Amino acid sequence: MSDAITHARVHRGGADSAADDAIATIASFERHKDGWKGPGSVAPRSATITDGIIFARTSITRTALAPTFIGMAADGELVMTWQYPGLLVDVSISGDGTYSLFADFDGREIMNEATPVASGLPVDVLDAIAAKHGGALAG
Repeated sequence: MSDAITHARVHRGGADSAADDAIATIASFERHKDGWKGPGSVAPRSATITDGIIFARTSITRTALAPTFIGMAADGELVMTWQYPGLLVDVSISGDGTYSLFADFDGREIMNEATPVASGLPVDVLDAIAAKHGGALAG
């Protein structure tokens, strides 16, 4: 079984479409049960799904660019990745109301732990995602 479930790369339907598609993917993870990846793997808890949806509404709506990858980790976390040439943004959501971030772009590395999901991605990271994709922020 694969490590995670992949989400579509680019959404041409705008910010709401990108966020709605990502939210639908995140919500679909609720059907998984413990053991989904083998013995010892843990399905995302309801709180993790809810935090992922909050994060998606906050961050994806602002860029109109869904992550290039949305998946589940075997420990029950949600994982979102934006990856383009010269840019890597990894987000892990564990269901405690916060997320962890690793970003590498333009010669910079950013690492944040325990950032509230409702705050979304930092503006400089959102700007970098939009710039590397060749777009501009949605609003």
